Amino acid sequence: MMAMRVKVRLITRFIFVWALLTPLVGSTQAVNDSATVAESSTLVGVRPKVEAQSKLPLRLPTFLPDTGGQKIYALLRHVDADSYDILLATKVPCEGGNACSYGTVQAQKSAFEVPEGKPTDVALGAGITGQFFPSECHVFCSEAYVRWRENGTFYSIGVKAGRKAGLLRAVKSALAQH
Repeated sequence: MMAMRVKVRLITRFIFVWALLTPLVGSTQAVNDSATVAESSTLVGVRPKVEAQSKLPLRLPTFLPDTGGQKIYALLRHVDADSYDILLATKVPCEGGNACSYGTVQAQKSAFEVPEGKPTDVALGAGITGQFFPSECHVFCSEAYVRWRENGTFYSIGVKAGRKAGLLRAVKSALAQH
């Protein structure tokens, strides 16, 4: 009986130490990965790549809501003459999975697919109106979006579990850049 208690204690301690060290090992890996990621992994850094390949006016936010002080990486998923798609991530590498995805910044010549949910019309300033699509949270939370059309281009900025006020501030910061 005593030997069994000792084994249980050892296993419990091992699991406890492993649980404490696992985030440290993961964060060390993230630091090492981020050290190899160039300055181009920020929204400011991806700007030249998008401008060189897309004919669309850029609408990149200078404000991102609810980051908690965490660095947000901008990963250019796609760019061509008529569109761009930037994934905003909390760590790299990130393929858009729930664990690392923060949001998106997108533009294209054709309209976006309408997500589920009931949108709310929002005033963005300078005579521009858009629609706010709220996030839905079940096991994971989806992105909340603000989408608008400006001079024939469709824009979208989304943040996972984003709140309306913060998202509107992000969109207005993007609109103020032109």
